[in-house]
Amino acid sequence: MATVDFLELSIIIREQLEALDINYDYLIHDPTPTSEETGNIPGLKASQGVKTLIMESEKGMVMCCVPGDKKLDMEKVSKLVGAKVRTGDRAKIEALGLQIGGIPPIGKLIDIPSIFDTSLDKKTTVWFSCGTQTESLSMNAHDLIEYVEPQIADIVQI
Repeated sequence: MATVDFLELSIIIREQLEALDINYDYLIHDPTPTSEETGNIPGLKASQGVKTLIMESEKGMVMCCVPGDKKLDMEKVSKLVGAKVRTGDRAKIEALGLQIGGIPPIGKLIDIPSIFDTSLDKKTTVWFSCGTQTESLSMNAHDLIEYVEPQIADIVQI
């Protein structure tokens, strides 16, 4: 797995999006360590947010992305990866250069596979943290999916 500097992630992501001619809005806001708190920012709804969770198993790490107002179903993810998953170890996540509460839904930046819930594919606009707890991007959901190239699967709790 690659490591990154979370303070540079926002710049890296924006440069990549611009190189691909993908439109986005960049937001600077008060610290929001959870997607629920980010959903309280005027103009941002939790249901449009992409909550990014790093999970671990004996097979390695996987990045799971679900709507900000939903919960991840770890059993569904375990079936997908073929091993029991658990919440990623904070120290290991931070050792990758990621800031908890600011993890962008772009696993390829750190060589971790990404899984997006199927409901994200049905949204028009999404927003997500882009490296820190004080920076977010808003963009077309289909553009994000095309950029990230995640596996798409049903991974939320009913």
